[in-house]
Amino acid sequence: MIRGSEVRKNRLHLVPGESHSAGKRTGTQAEESSEGIILLGTTAYRAFRESRASATSPATFSDFVPSRAGSNRLNMLNDALVLAMYSVARADRALDSQRRKTIRALTSHIGLRDVDSGTLISILQFDPDPSLVAAMTRTLGERLTVYLASIVAADPDNVSERWYLETLEARLKIPESVVPAIQRRARELRQRLDQSSYFGFPIDHYEVASMPQDIAS
Repeated sequence: MIRGSEVRKNRLHLVPGESHSAGKRTGTQAEESSEGIILLGTTAYRAFRESRASATSPATFSDFVPSRAGSNRLNMLNDALVLAMYSVARADRALDSQRRKTIRALTSHIGLRDVDSGTLISILQFDPDPSLVAAMTRTLGERLTVYLASIVAADPDNVSERWYLETLEARLKIPESVVPAIQRRARELRQRLDQSSYFGFPIDHYEVASMPQDIAS
């Protein structure tokens, strides 16, 4: 397993969008991923507001969902979320074609922009590392959103994936008081996604009117 300095050394090859050949991201790519970020970020924000953590850990909605004006941050957060979902699915060091299709379908259904096949191959060359996923986040809101996305992608019956989530929770420094709310919201979201027969899960199900105008418009 790659650890410590080796992770940082190989980060350009592991993290989607940071390879030398990937080129500069565009505003269009940010727009393509913003729907999924809004969905996951809003869900995590609601869990945070429901928990006792909101009284002691200051965080605003923009900590969970960056403004669309910040396209670079949107792109990075999209990549962190996609990497997180593939990583938890590979917790037992294996990712068969059926599970890979499931994760790809989930990212598409949520509204995230999936990584290209070349980047995915690079990701699959290394053992999943929660520390690398955590290193891609900047705010408490992003950490909670990445944790929620990982739970959504996880198989609750897989022991390795449950262990991975516990390790990721520690690496992301998730406040203990918010964990139950995040887990409940993640299970509810996964159930809605599984029951929905179409891609592009509607954002209006998540009360767009309650979002800041630069996010909701």
